[in-house]
Parts: sequence; structure tokens; C-alpha cells
Amino acid sequence: MRDLGKLGHWLKKDAEVTRIAPNTLARFLADGNAELSSALTVNRTKTALRVFFRFLTDSGYIGNNRARLIRSTPTERRVPSYLSVGETKTFFNTFGEFDSAIGKRDHAMFSLLLGTRIRLSSLP
Repeated sequence: MRDLGKLGHWLKKDAEVTRIAPNTLARFLADGNAELSSALTVNRTKTALRVFFRFLTDSGYIGNNRARLIRSTPTERRVPSYLSVGETKTFFNTFGEFDSAIGKRDHAMFSLLLGTRIRLSSLP
């Protein structure tokens, strides 16, 4: 929502979404907004615009998707950091014994996280 809010502020309050043209979106992205400094932030804004205008098109509010030509900027992938074997052992030792049902659950959950390197948000 904050990215769409920036667009609304840039367009001024009286802008009608049905009158926004593709070149208007391009000018917004190229206008040198200070908040759009990193490539990841610019890509987030571009994605927000694409999704918003796809929603407007799919819902029949506008005839064609004005943001369909907006593409994300290629970015460098960061190398993920991970725990060493020693850090993992220290991590598990901080919990003490895993004898209770909750302890066994926690041990299984953390073992899964650390062993597969899945994201925390992927756990149920």
C-alpha cells in the first residue's frame, strides 16, 4: 500500500486511476524519488504497480493493464548466512532437555529449519 500511496501522492489527490497512462507510470518510476534508492525497493514498487493494475483490469475497472510493460530490474542475489556446526550445537544446548511434548516439538521444528534451511514462515 505504501508504494501505491507514493503514486497517489505523486499524481496529486485528484488523479483518476482510469486516466493513468503507461508513460505516466514510467515517469513516476523515473522521477528520482529518494525512497526508491535500492534496486530491491524499486522492484517492490514495480511489482505493486503490476499487481494493482492487473487487479483493476481483471475486475473490469479499466480496459487494459497500463503496467503490463513494467519489468523488474535484475538484482544481485545475496549469499545466505547460516550457522556453523558448533553454533548449531550451542543453539540446541541452550534449550536443555527435549523430554516434554513441547520440547520434542521444538526440537523437531528447529531441526527441520536448520537441516533444510527453509524459511520460518514456511512452517505451519
